[in-house]
Amino acid sequence: MDVGQRDGRICVTVENRVGHSLRGSGSGSGLGLVGMRERVESSSGRLTIDSDDGRFRVHAEFSPLGAVVR
Repeated sequence: MDVGQRDGRICVTVENRVGHSLRGSGSGSGLGLVGMRERVESSSGRLTIDSDDGRFRVHAEFSPLGAVVR
């Protein structure tokens, strides 16, 4: 996990190896990433999700609470 700031915005990146699900091949509730995107976008932010070379990555950039968004 990496947490930092760039141009006054908070940046968070979480990366994991892609592995087998403990619950088998079925998916979860289906709302985790959707909920993350909604929360980040409610702070005038952007959430990106990608995977490559056996890695799964979620990156969020958003403004701190109370910040003026231009």
